[in-house]
Amino acid sequence: MDKIQHWSDVWLLKLNVDKCKVVSYGRQVEKNKYVMVQNNCIVELQRDAYVKDLGVVFDEKLNFSQHISERINKAYNMLWLIRRNFRDIGPAALISI
Repeated sequence: MDKIQHWSDVWLLKLNVDKCKVVSYGRQVEKNKYVMVQNNCIVELQRDAYVKDLGVVFDEKLNFSQHISERINKAYNMLWLIRRNFRDIGPAALISI
């Protein structure tokens, strides 16, 4: 972590420690603690079971069931929105258009 933080300081790309999380992948995951320095204070990074990156949810076991569930829920929400807004348009109305 020290090398990553040093690199970010050299290139003037400050890391937002509040948004940094630790996720370990694999069958036997070591639960090491990781720390970073922010404003001359040592801050322990939060460990999570999953992380969302570029819209994709990655969990510890690289199981995408949570990501798939989120996508399905979003699709059902859009379907509900379409049905609610176009419930008065029946098949006969679409043919006459």
